[in-house]
Amino acid sequence: MVSRTVFRVPDDLHSGNYNYGVSMRVFSGFLLIALMAFSSPVHASPDVDFPQPGFSYGGKVRSGPGMKYRQVGSLREGDQILILNGTGTMMNGYEWFKIRYRNGQTGFQWGGIMCSQSPYATILRTCNGPGLHTQAPVSTKRAQPASNAVNGYSVARIVYPGGSFTSTGNGQWQEADTQGRVNFRFHEQARDEWSVYLFDASRNVSLQLDLHRKQVLYGIGNAPKTVLYPITASSGRRR
Repeated sequence: MVSRTVFRVPDDLHSGNYNYGVSMRVFSGFLLIALMAFSSPVHASPDVDFPQPGFSYGGKVRSGPGMKYRQVGSLREGDQILILNGTGTMMNGYEWFKIRYRNGQTGFQWGGIMCSQSPYATILRTCNGPGLHTQAPVSTKRAQPASNAVNGYSVARIVYPGGSFTSTGNGQWQEADTQGRVNFRFHEQARDEWSVYLFDASRNVSLQLDLHRKQVLYGIGNAPKTVLYPITASSGRRR
């Protein structure tokens, strides 16, 4: 239910005995306060929890909190970062954060591809969890994936035990069982180097097809995602 503020014009104004100039100034003051209250931004992360150290799973660093902003840098898996503050901008259940990375550079990275020293609801996980990278940053001489490897930008189909997700074109995906029966349909929201992000509006369900960690992650609404299936195989778009 949306609350409604009702401003009552004083009865004296109708009778002609009320100071019109004073009443309008008071009325305008109340109106300004109400508008400020309704328009105040709600941030998903209070800045009191930051800065704190963390590590990146790799990916682009952008000039602002969102996919629409230009790329200003990139990180490799295991690169150390300092998470400066949250921005309140959410995507697929995780928040965009302002970070400081190598050589003191700053930019913005999505919380779904980083870990933090302390638990935080809109960051993927803590850095001391199983399988996470808490060692020193990875050497820049580390071998990179082959250019023809399937990644988030090129994938068109992934297989998991019991079924598959397949791109059907025009930003649409479908999930089918091993017999080829289609169970669910999804709209593609975004891609990055490692993942494809899908959404089913009929169920308010978000999925992340993470080619890097070979996992399908599942979430409802803006809730943090959890692992749904392991990815056992993947294939790219036909050229």
